[in-house]
Amino acid sequence: MNKYILALTALTVGLTACSDEWDDHYQVAERTEGTLWENISSQSDLTHFAKVLDATGFSRTLSSSQVFTVFAPTDDAFSLQECDSLIASYNEQVSRGVKDDYNTVLQEFVENHIALYNYSVNSTTRDSIIMMNGKYQVLDQNGLSGSNYSLTNQLCNNGVLFKLQKQATFLPNIYQYIKTAPGLDSVAAFYKAYEYFEFSSSASVPGEIVNGKTQYLDSVTYLTNMLLAMARFATEDSSYMALLPTNEVWKTELEKMQQYYQYDKTVVGRDSFMYLYPRLQILESAYFSNTMNPESKAKTRLVSNLGQMWALGSNYSLYSYPDGGFYWRWNMGKDEFFAGTEAVQCSNGTVYRKSGTWSEHLLDLVAKHDTINQEAESTYTNDSVFTSSTRPISRVYVTKDNPHYNDITGSGYIEIAPLASALPKAMFNIYNVRSNVKYEFAVVTVPPTAGDTLATPLCNNFRVILKWNDADGNQLSQRYPSGSGYFESDSLHVQAIVVDTITFPTSSFGLEKPQVKVEIDGYTNPKLVRAGTHSSTTRIDKFVLTPILE
Repeated sequence: MNKYILALTALTVGLTACSDEWDDHYQVAERTEGTLWENISSQSDLTHFAKVLDATGFSRTLSSSQVFTVFAPTDDAFSLQECDSLIASYNEQVSRGVKDDYNTVLQEFVENHIALYNYSVNSTTRDSIIMMNGKYQVLDQNGLSGSNYSLTNQLCNNGVLFKLQKQATFLPNIYQYIKTAPGLDSVAAFYKAYEYFEFSSSASVPGEIVNGKTQYLDSVTYLTNMLLAMARFATEDSSYMALLPTNEVWKTELEKMQQYYQYDKTVVGRDSFMYLYPRLQILESAYFSNTMNPESKAKTRLVSNLGQMWALGSNYSLYSYPDGGFYWRWNMGKDEFFAGTEAVQCSNGTVYRKSGTWSEHLLDLVAKHDTINQEAESTYTNDSVFTSSTRPISRVYVTKDNPHYNDITGSGYIEIAPLASALPKAMFNIYNVRSNVKYEFAVVTVPPTAGDTLATPLCNNFRVILKWNDADGNQLSQRYPSGSGYFESDSLHVQAIVVDTITFPTSSFGLEKPQVKVEIDGYTNPKLVRAGTHSSTTRIDKFVLTPILE
């Protein structure tokens, strides 16, 4: 079934029956009998364009009852050599099984000269119209986006015909540019590795049901790419700025980023994670929406709105994002950020190609930005308690009138309380830790008055046991502080207690099952509790792993 029959709405109004008022408004040059295809194929100065239309099946499309406006380049603007080259390219892609929707000859040439519905021009016309390939072109009295007319407003039975003195310019969108531009092969190969065709039952034509399954008379599939879910730089409805590394920069950055995503040998999908995340990290702050970055603001600050890594990580919701969303904020202007790049204009924005070395502002993004704030009150964070000595975890939420309200992230914390005079123990999960990043690990404790302003201010003693996996998947552990010591919480203030500085040999970024765990062991002497100087309950707001810049 012809895809255009499926995709377009049939307009059955006979244009030859239009009124004189219609003619006056649209300044019809001449009214001709026949379809667009009949008129194009019969004109001596459109033979090359007609040859391409016939070879690609558009002769049938332009013979239908659907209404189109065709901007046909004359033979002077479109040579026989160019014509034959396009036909050869079209046939070669067909032989490889490339679908019409993704055949570059149709996308970049044929559909770039045809618009749905009828358009015409007069002395005041200046419109933005959408061509069949989704590209926007400017239509005015003189030409189509700078391609001047040699004929305007020729009315046919199923549309309007224009002739152009030069071919309509095809401007690729950012994704189309990435996939074809010399020097960006590495970026292109990464994105194309995640392309796949997805079947659409709603767009397909159903037939009979056999053995309980619908048989489709015509199956429609769409090219999908999960990496483009957050950034829509493959579409024409948004506008972006993109900072992209050329192959040499990509190679240098990839070697650097790979160390942060070393997974242990027991991880299912290990190779896929080790391929995806280092490459995605390079591009994490590469795209900037022009809507979010109008020129007035882009002069002083840029906001990157991808958050692709968060979206693809299983437990990204456990994070406290920079500036509260899928955003990186760069406190510098556009000119400074894109300094030393080559600007390439695309249909939905600008690509800034970076050769040589990556911008100093993008070096070591992991170390500069990815602080892990693991909220203790989250159900994902809570792993287990030692039931023989510990009560179930209590979640306490701080009211706005409490003086500690602004000091406690998420307005909530947990209490680990003992059974009788036992020493309580509880286990917690830490997600999305990266390998070979030096972290400062801290436990943020909360005073009793955060839950009850009338409570007696008491401190609490506890120990920490940190657990993680080695390269073979064996669990390692370290107790803090070592020896017979313990940590003591502040009785009056929310306090970040630094436990240690540690570098993990393996990554757990994006894994549903955490590999880094924290055991909290209450260590308050019961005698101190009975004396009324200490609390037996450990109160924790969150666990924090902060990368250390070196």
